[in-house]
Amino acid sequence: MRKIFAGAMVFSVIGAVILGGTLAWSNTVILGPNTASVGEIAFSAVFSPAASALLGPNGHENTIGTIDVSNTGTFNLRVDGASKENPGGSRVVIKNVDQGHASCDTDNFTGSVTPINGDNASPGQVDAPNPPAVSHTVLDLAQVKMFVSNTAPNACQGAVVTFDILVVGTTITNSP
Repeated sequence: MRKIFAGAMVFSVIGAVILGGTLAWSNTVILGPNTASVGEIAFSAVFSPAASALLGPNGHENTIGTIDVSNTGTFNLRVDGASKENPGGSRVVIKNVDQGHASCDTDNFTGSVTPINGDNASPGQVDAPNPPAVSHTVLDLAQVKMFVSNTAPNACQGAVVTFDILVVGTTITNSP
């Protein structure tokens, strides 16, 4: 009798497992549609010439101004200067030397954009030489420097050099 009862119990348990798994009900809930916004890089830049923005003499580099950046985007922002490792970074493009100095040409001048203290601009951040509260969007982010070649002729004295400044902003990871 015990063997019959034990066999019936084993058979019942196996049947419950097989049929229970087959007859179990389930449901699915779909959560959506959902959206996520993609951030954007947006900034403006202003060149502020230094009060003593004179170039020269030969073989000297001079700071001729700063670049103020207003970060109006949603990502943290960094302005990269150009280098051998990053030739696509911010740079000075020498356009012209006035015609009154014919033997002085653009090859006698080079320029660079140098980030100040490796500063970064968070959206809405202020970071000038002595940063005020974080409520504005202006960032005194880089110095603009120009170099006069060692071989620049005397004809370059008194010349007016026309240049553009290409500012390249790069996104960096936002803090959570």
